[in-house]
Amino acid sequence: MMEIKNLTYQIKDKKILDDINLLIKSKEKIAVIGPNGSGKTTLLRHLYKDINVSQGKILLNNLSIGKMKRNSYSKSVAVVSQENYNNYSGFTSEDIVMMGRYPYKGFFNDYDNNDKKIVEECLTQVGMFHEKNREFSSLSGGEKQRVLIARAFSQESETIILDEPINHLDIKYQIELMKLLKKADKTVIISLHNIEIALNWCDKAVLLNKGKLMDFGKPLDVITEKNIKDVFEVDSKIIVEKERKSICYKTDII
Repeated sequence: MMEIKNLTYQIKDKKILDDINLLIKSKEKIAVIGPNGSGKTTLLRHLYKDINVSQGKILLNNLSIGKMKRNSYSKSVAVVSQENYNNYSGFTSEDIVMMGRYPYKGFFNDYDNNDKKIVEECLTQVGMFHEKNREFSSLSGGEKQRVLIARAFSQESETIILDEPINHLDIKYQIELMKLLKKADKTVIISLHNIEIALNWCDKAVLLNKGKLMDFGKPLDVITEKNIKDVFEVDSKIIVEKERKSICYKTDII
């Protein structure tokens, strides 16, 4: 369980996050949505301790994350952030995923057969086992993203936080990733540009705009025609069918 209490973050006089309050229950799949500049990435960076909390509190299982040691926190929370891929020059795909096992190793502990088994299983889950010996820098953007997702899985944490993980993925792998996350026995917090994916694959949605929490609840209650108009400034129609929900955007075609 993760609880966010009165989280506010500002740079000079500009509030990037404004009094955010959320309760995320264990095993829930949470989509964080909103237009560019709404505060999605900044919120997630607070959750995975890339930005220290200056106003408010973030609790993980009733413990302040600010008081948790990095290694202990890493066993509980895995992250797929918007990273600089150049940081991994010279590493293979397998090397990258093996990094997810680091929180379980002491200073003089080497990786063992169990670590290798977990890494291979995670690479298989994301369809990248056949590229395990390939240099990470030679992969496509989508392949790199799948390897980083496998690294998060190999961490065996109870919570995974993902910041726009499907941006570089083909439709096939977008669907496969959402299936993996949906059935994972974990809490998942994922920021998405594609609100239709949030509507179909997540248990709840967090709607942000200009740093403020506009709505939080079941996707159909949050992703409404009114909210889409108010926040994204687009007219739309929500269509609910038996097995899927879709959004039609009303545009003028010249």
